[in-house]
Amino acid sequence: MKKTHAFPTARAGLVLPALALALLAGCSETETGEEAPAPPSEPEKTEPQAEAPAPSPEAESTFWSEVTLHRAIRAGNVGYSGNGQFQINEQGQPEAIVLANCGVSNIDMLAGMPLLMLDLQGCPISSIDVLKGAPIVELYLDKTNVEDLSPLAGNTTLKKLYLNETNVEDLAPLKGMPLEELNLVGARADDITPLAGMPLRMLWLTGLPISDVSPLATTPLQSLTLHRTQVEDLRPLATMRTLQRLHVGETPVKDLTPISRLPLTRLVFTPSTVEKGIENIRKIPTMQQLGVEFEDDMSTLMSPAEFWAKYDAGEFK
Repeated sequence: MKKTHAFPTARAGLVLPALALALLAGCSETETGEEAPAPPSEPEKTEPQAEAPAPSPEAESTFWSEVTLHRAIRAGNVGYSGNGQFQINEQGQPEAIVLANCGVSNIDMLAGMPLLMLDLQGCPISSIDVLKGAPIVELYLDKTNVEDLSPLAGNTTLKKLYLNETNVEDLAPLKGMPLEELNLVGARADDITPLAGMPLRMLWLTGLPISDVSPLATTPLQSLTLHRTQVEDLRPLATMRTLQRLHVGETPVKDLTPISRLPLTRLVFTPSTVEKGIENIRKIPTMQQLGVEFEDDMSTLMSPAEFWAKYDAGEFK
């Protein structure tokens, strides 16, 4: 599938280097899909979550190893490939598990584990009930069958959530969460009101049936992708002084004036549909990259000088 990814980011800041390769490829060579984030960079240090609930007595009494984890997962999943990757603390408790593209459809065996990161990308899983109350910080559900996010309601630790290419429609369970990165590329949500006030820094909304971005006005977004949405009015973004990267390509946006005073460093848009504000965009002093589409390798992005030369030559008509 051709990727038109907006603005890539590190996928698993929490996971130690031993798991970095696993996050890059999951349990197979399957790609992460359109607008999937870039491979992981050097891990961030995450402060302990004081509000995180304690694991169940049953989970605490089990001293897990890679062998016993593989065995438990295989017992509940006949299609398990056996290629899962694990990060286990000194107390024998799993803190990070990567099962991407491993054929897992049942995660009941994870109940009560003090998981901080779980990657289920590409797994035929539909229920995440066992994650209710988990101190999870990063959760990757890309290309799964998950639709119901209610088990995550009330979570006070989740910072990264990837739901691209899922059938998730209702974002209400996410309200009030400390999410900083949210990927909804190709999901089905048509109301982003629950995102209002979140500490979001990066948000991918490609393909969502949305037209109103006013709920985002109070978020500290640095990177926003509205590619292939129905958003036309950019006025809610006019005072978003944190915004640096914006993708509004293949949208009905006609007026770029509202974003012309933002400290943008990258802008992707469709010149042929814009009727107003292009000259204002030309004057943004912080701009470093412009384009009419976006690829993961950023090969389609241009310097302002190159872009405007092509624009003036009529190449984007």
